[in-house]
Amino acid sequence: MFRAAVITLSDKGAAGQREDKSGPLIKEMLAQSGYIEVVRMELIGDEPQELTALLRRFSDEEKYDLVLTTGGTGLSPRDQTPEATLASADRLVPGIAEYMRYRSFAITPRAMLSRGVCVMRKQTLIINLPGSPKAVRENLDFILPALQHGLEIMTGRAGDCGAEEHAGCDSHHGAEDREVSFLDGEGSRRLAADKDERALCQQRFCADITLADLDFSQLAAGDVIEYGGEKFVLTQTGKRCFAECRLYREEGPCFLARHCAFGRRT
Repeated sequence: MFRAAVITLSDKGAAGQREDKSGPLIKEMLAQSGYIEVVRMELIGDEPQELTALLRRFSDEEKYDLVLTTGGTGLSPRDQTPEATLASADRLVPGIAEYMRYRSFAITPRAMLSRGVCVMRKQTLIINLPGSPKAVRENLDFILPALQHGLEIMTGRAGDCGAEEHAGCDSHHGAEDREVSFLDGEGSRRLAADKDERALCQQRFCADITLADLDFSQLAAGDVIEYGGEKFVLTQTGKRCFAECRLYREEGPCFLARHCAFGRRT
């Protein structure tokens, strides 16, 4: 499970004059992804120096894997989130921001006015999201299917991508950190009763071991479980949604995003 922080930039929000709806929405959507846990929420004014200091601390000291900002990416004089983010950057990750603008432009031509950036500082990925809840939801929907793989590469947790693709399914064989796949009781019940033909992951997922008395949504990577006289360390809880999955595109992550896991023998 990756650790994340969310920072909302809003002068009115910081002054208590406007409710922050975008920050909680980001937290909810990341929890639904099954692979990111938001452990820190901040609401600050549109102060670039304060944001830069916060981003540096979140990367250097608190070592979050992911930091998402919302707000301050437009053209008003107080919109300085991109500049503050760039001041904290070691490396640029332009493709994420470019893709969000590209997909958003199909919804509204005003997407060209967004100045959000994406950068890395050490092993922290920092992404600027727009300020409105509607735009936040749309942009997270665009990037979440690919974001897990990027975080895995950045943090050194990625498995053998070629072996996974070669299998043509949600395969774990050939990747040391995904030696064994698990399904918990809730996932097993729903997979048997509620399989959705639109859900690519539900068609592809194959469990080596079903553990009816466990709920993987309550566990995290690094937890150790015992089965059949063997011990397994969980390397991933939940699964990454496929961008080509029709159910994911239409409704978001299904139950497998929370109720399966991968691991290796200890």
